Amino acid sequence: MNTNTLKYLLIILSFLGISCTKEIKNQNKDNSIVITKENKTVETPERTSDIINSEYTQEESIYIGMLQKMYGEDDYYISIAFNDAVPDSFHNTFHRNTEDYIGELISKTEDHERYKIKKSVAQKYFDVKGLDTIIILNDNQERIDTLFRKNYEYFSDQLESQVIATYEKTKIVNKDEDYLCMSNNDIVLSKTSVFKKDSTYLAKTLIKNSFHPSNVYAHYKMIKNTDTISFVSFGIYNNKIQKECFYLFKNKNPIDSIINEYSISKMLPVPISMETENLYIAYEFIPDTDAFWVSLIGIDLKNDKLKNYKRNRLYTSLKKE
Repeated sequence: MNTNTLKYLLIILSFLGISCTKEIKNQNKDNSIVITKENKTVETPERTSDIINSEYTQEESIYIGMLQKMYGEDDYYISIAFNDAVPDSFHNTFHRNTEDYIGELISKTEDHERYKIKKSVAQKYFDVKGLDTIIILNDNQERIDTLFRKNYEYFSDQLESQVIATYEKTKIVNKDEDYLCMSNNDIVLSKTSVFKKDSTYLAKTLIKNSFHPSNVYAHYKMIKNTDTISFVSFGIYNNKIQKECFYLFKNKNPIDSIINEYSISKMLPVPISMETENLYIAYEFIPDTDAFWVSLIGIDLKNDKLKNYKRNRLYTSLKKE
């Protein structure tokens, strides 16, 4: 693991969902793609200056992410991000001085170490709202189980160090795989359109736009009403430019993008119904490293915009049961 990769991992785990630079594209007369920068990160209402007397609080937010299996053990876990009240300068301080914040050793293997973190410490420094109880969904976007938090922990291995919430396996949740999960809520679940691969459609989209990317990591499309939404994730590497790109298309026309230091390998649907927006869990990674994480992304189909939900938290008015 090189120094740059470790640096990226600490940043990712500390600032999961932090504001990133995004870019929006329009078409010019010769059908090529014109890019202008725009930041569209969705902040929490408490941090958005133009929301006054908001009806939403952090307690009412919904966490949406992936429950991961812990290698070599029976437990599952969710990575936890620092909360907004914690200054950026403290993030590295915490990881350098973990002995001041951790408790007893839970387990130690050849691959990793696990230490307990007191609930009071987790609540003070990390965004743990709603994680005491989570609901689990299957690949068909159906609710299949409910899990209850076991511990807050500090997890360290050769690749990374992070704070996690852990959960025990059940008769249903017991496979060596990731599960889509949400903090417990009474939202009515409604299936979201699924992205599927279609190489023929991708080729036609790229030809229409006179666009020929190399280093393509993923390409998918989905149908929403009468529109076909597709994306291509790729890298640009030459002597002048090195960047990762995610381009979103609507009926083969470019509508938005994310340009950053990471790429997106796939998008999993989140079964929450919003009037003009689809929600997805994006699998993100830094090419040529072991750095990998997930984030919550929205596709606003009315305004043709991508949204990046900070810390995988959804703050919105939704239909409840």
